Amino acid sequence: MRNGIDPFLEMATELGKCKDSTVLFSRYGHWHDSGTAPRKAGTMNKAIAVYVLLAGMTMSCQSPKLINEDNNWTYLGQSKASHIREKDVIKIKSRDKFSELRIYVFDKNVEIKDFEVMLINGDVLKPVIDKKILASDKSRVIELSTEGKQLEHLLIRYRSEGPVFTGKAHVQYGGRRAVD
Repeated sequence: MRNGIDPFLEMATELGKCKDSTVLFSRYGHWHDSGTAPRKAGTMNKAIAVYVLLAGMTMSCQSPKLINEDNNWTYLGQSKASHIREKDVIKIKSRDKFSELRIYVFDKNVEIKDFEVMLINGDVLKPVIDKKILASDKSRVIELSTEGKQLEHLLIRYRSEGPVFTGKAHVQYGGRRAVD
């Protein structure tokens, strides 16, 4: 480089091929617009592959929507159950009072071992619940009280059924707001 000028750019300018440095001589030996410099082979294919991969991951991560039976039901949270027994705690952010709960299951059957409802005042309810909920189904309505209770969190011990490494069950929790 002489005086900090690229010899290829200097040669292109001297040959009259470049006005205001808009055409550059690439390392691949071709003349190109500076805005359309060549890419390495496969760059576009890699970009498309990454896009398809990210789109697929995004779609697979989307959770199923809660089945809204009427306007009084509220989405409370969700969890995923694997084939291994596990315990999940679903914190309830809403400070509304709820009179009923329901569990929705998607993708795989779920076997429930234990279910507890912790109220905001510290009381713990252990409602009787279905031991098994089939995929794409919901539990029976779990009645809390007619005047409604404020919930702190739900604790569930469960596992999904089926072969190992075949995916997880998506479990969602809904509550019916108490009518004043």
